[in-house]
Order: sequence, then structure tokens, then C-alpha cells
Amino acid sequence: MLYNSFEFIFVFLPLALVGYFVAGRFNGNTLQLSWIIAASCIFYAFWDPIYIFLLVGSLLANFILGQQLMKHRHKLVLVAGIALNVSLLAYFKYRGFIVTNFAALADLQVEIPKLVLPLGISFFTFQKIAYLVDVYKGRVIERSLLRYAAFITFFPQLIAGPIVHYVPLMRQFDPKRPHVPRGTDLGIGIMFFVIGLAKKVGIADNLAPYADRLFATANASVPLGFFEAWLAVLTYGFQIYFDFSGYSDMAIGLARMFGIRLPLNFDSPYKARSIIDFWRRWHITLSRFLRDYVYIPLGGSHHGLTLQLCALLVTMLLGGLWHGANWTFVIWGGVHGLLLAINHLWRATALSDISESLLGAPAYNALCLAATFLSVMAAWVLFRSQSLAAADFILSGLIGANGFGAALPDYVLLHGVPAHKLIQSLFETQSWTIVPITATPICAGLLFVVWVLPNSQEIMSYRVLLPVRSRWRFGRTLHGLRSRSAYSIGL
Repeated sequence: MLYNSFEFIFVFLPLALVGYFVAGRFNGNTLQLSWIIAASCIFYAFWDPIYIFLLVGSLLANFILGQQLMKHRHKLVLVAGIALNVSLLAYFKYRGFIVTNFAALADLQVEIPKLVLPLGISFFTFQKIAYLVDVYKGRVIERSLLRYAAFITFFPQLIAGPIVHYVPLMRQFDPKRPHVPRGTDLGIGIMFFVIGLAKKVGIADNLAPYADRLFATANASVPLGFFEAWLAVLTYGFQIYFDFSGYSDMAIGLARMFGIRLPLNFDSPYKARSIIDFWRRWHITLSRFLRDYVYIPLGGSHHGLTLQLCALLVTMLLGGLWHGANWTFVIWGGVHGLLLAINHLWRATALSDISESLLGAPAYNALCLAATFLSVMAAWVLFRSQSLAAADFILSGLIGANGFGAALPDYVLLHGVPAHKLIQSLFETQSWTIVPITATPICAGLLFVVWVLPNSQEIMSYRVLLPVRSRWRFGRTLHGLRSRSAYSIGL
């Protein structure tokens, strides 16, 4: 069950909300937590019932390890807990990748049975590891299995993040003050969810056919010309942007309906003027996890520039591997690590100040914005391609090495489609994606959207972890919600 599915929006979510607030009236916070755990397990089991045993089993194992760490802070227990979680992730996500590469080195032919990847395993694995580390360091003391289970299974953030820490989330489930329905929470939550849904199904899913077709061409060992290569990069760049932005908004909105504030996970990353700034805006909670639990333990910035750059590269290589079991993901992470290293070296010298003085602040900022955007777009080719050879067919096309070619024929977005046919198609196909869009002009328009328009939290004045200062303000009334929501697509 996905957030944009009909059964979730029209059946599961209303029942979950009603049951949650009714439970709060009868037995306070305890029954509310029990209800949210049960609802979250049903939500997860709807995708594949067998994997609910994995979710619950690993949850219980981590809770027991956490209890042991509270009694005796032995590093061996912490290492065992981290090893358990990493092993489960490696078995389900990286088994084929590891065996295939070892078989290739040994010149062996090995058939590997395919496993369905458990939904959200990358996210809740990191969340469990963060919990164990926080317990080991004395940041968390929790004896309640019920509260720990709610922390892990809370469905708004279970399958796609954000990666949350125990204390900021669970202190909002106050045992003495059960949540009651509030118009402000419901209104803001619904608007965030609707905005995210619009980004996901209205933009990302309509761009996907273009990106899929173009990257499939490269994966079939067909070089892309200049126009096709740039269309592939831009359509996928905007697809992943609005897909992740949409899911982030939907997660925030869903949690807010229950009276819970999740941390921001997406802050207009294409407005970044450096790669460092990009990673402060893109997948914010993952960046913080990698910083706190990988980069800083490796030495961080406290042991000289050389060690800092090495720690940075290792961190980004692991971050790339976290995203997927393919060398293309690892190299994508390595590319971002190198870009971050260059960015740090640039800042460590006087070159940035000299360049800004020579060009002037407006021109320098515009150049930094364009350079960052193009670097991120080029790196997405590695992220999306199935092989390095396919990535080469597109990257070489970006500089015209494969000729210029002719762009794929465009289509018209919802043009000439009668309303009743649109609605009929939507319910018959159970799909929100109706027709392809005119990709080239739409991509040009989306550049304006992501560079100029305010994002969702600026419109909604949503403050959790990041201060928001903007001339765009969100009114307190539902009228303000309706009148201003159109601008928030800029996230």
C-alpha cells in the first residue's frame, strides 16, 4: 500500500485517523500507541504479509539489545546490534551484488535466487542503528516496548523516511496528554499531503515515461544524441526531485494529521549554490545520519584537511551504496564525495572570495547555482543507469559526442481529454498517470518552479528543525490554505 493509492487515501487513512482519536478518548496514550502500531503493521503487511515477521522480529531483537545497553554500556553489545541490522540489510539488498562480484573475480557462474526487497528496509535499518547508538551514549532511556514499537513502525515515515531519532519523535507522544483532533493540524496536514500528492502523481509520474524510455535506450547499448541525452537528464532530474519532494511532503502531512511533527527532509535542493549546500537541502535526515554516525566517527573535520577529505569520500561512497546495490550507485556517491572535496578545498582557499569580488555577487551566485545544478544533473545519470556503459552513452551525449539527433516526439499534457474520460480512466486503471506530457517545454517551466517559487514549508511557515524566513507566508485559515497552495509546488 503506497501513499498515493486509492485504498490508502479513501479507506486506510480515514479509518486510522478515526480509530486513533477515538482510542485517545477511551484509554489515553496507551491505546493510541497500540492503535497506531496495529495500523502501521496492517499498512506494511498490505504490501507483502510475510515481511511483517521481519519487521516485528528485528524490532524485538533491537529492543532487547537496547535494554542490555541501558543496563551495561558494553561496546560489544552495540557492535553486535549494528552487525545484526547491517547483516539483515546486506542479505536482502546486497546479497546478489556481493555474490555476483565475488563470482566474477573467481570466474564462476552462480545463479542467485531473487528476493523481493522488503519495503523501507534501508530507512528503518538506519533508524534502529541510530537508536542503539543513542542508547549507548546515554541519550535515550526507554523501558517501554510499546513506545519503541511505535517509534519504529509509525507508518508516515516507515517506508520512505525521514530518518527520525527516538527523542524528538516520541516526546510528542506524551503519556499524560493523548492527542485530540485539532483543526489546525488536520488542515495543515491535509494540505501538505495534497501538495505532495500533486508533485508525485501530477509531475513525477508524468515525467517517468520519458525518463524510462530514454534510459532504456541507453541501457540497450544505443548512444543518445545531444537532445535526447539532455532530455533524459532533465526529465529524470525533475522526476526524482518531485517524487522525493512529494513523498517528503506526504509524510509530513500524514504525521501532522495525527498531531506529530516530523523533521524536514527536503529544502529546495536545486536552489543550492554549492554541493555542500545541496547536501544540506537534499535528503536532510540521511545527510545528518551519515554525518553523525559515519563522517564524524571517521575523524570529521577535527584532524586536518587530508583526513577530512578522506572521511568525506568514504562517507559518500557508503551513502551511494545505501541507495542501491550496483556499482553505478557507489560511483555516484564517489562523484559527490569528490565534488564535496573540491568544494571544501575551494572554500579553504581565497579563490571563492576573489572570484566573487571580480564577478560581483549576483553574477557569482548565478554561476554557482548553474554549476551546482549541472553537476547534480550529470551525476544523476550514474544514479539512474543500469550500467556504467549505459551511463557513458548518455554522458557522452551531453557534450555532443554522439551527434545531435532529434528529440523524441512530444505529447500534450491533458490536452483534448474530456473530463469524464479522464475520471473514467482514473478509476478504471487505478492509476493517477493518465497521459504523457510535453517534456521539453515542461522541463523549461520546471526550472522556473524549482529556482524561483517558494517551497512548501516557506508557504506553510512550517518550522520543525529548520528556521524558515520568507516573504511568502501561510495564512492560518483554510481560505489561506486554498489561496496560496498553488505556489508551494516549488519545493
